[in-house]
Amino acid sequence: GEAIGENSGGGATSSNENMGVSSLSWCTGRFEPATLCIGCSSGRASIYRYDDGARSWVEVIRLPNHATGNGIPRGVLDVAWAPNVGRSYHLIATCGKDHRLKVHRVKRGRGGGGK
Repeated sequence: GEAIGENSGGGATSSNENMGVSSLSWCTGRFEPATLCIGCSSGRASIYRYDDGARSWVEVIRLPNHATGNGIPRGVLDVAWAPNVGRSYHLIATCGKDHRLKVHRVKRGRGGGGK
């Protein structure tokens, strides 16, 4: 997986991706900066981290989309961030209208800001 703090999103977003947030889940890690996962009705799921310097939320990882076999986007129904019980990585589950449950293993970021 990717490490939190490595921006893999980049690029412009299409109007389809701006259809709305359908779910979110906060990282409850005790020593983690404010971080959350957002699922969208466009099938996109992303991890955002609050940047104190910029005083804004920054997309740090874009998780694989929920889509049909033909690549047609399907909405994300729910996201859940597993409690951290001493793992060196995060587990985030997403489920979508594509009838799939995906469990994403995401490396923990290095340093205070996860970069």
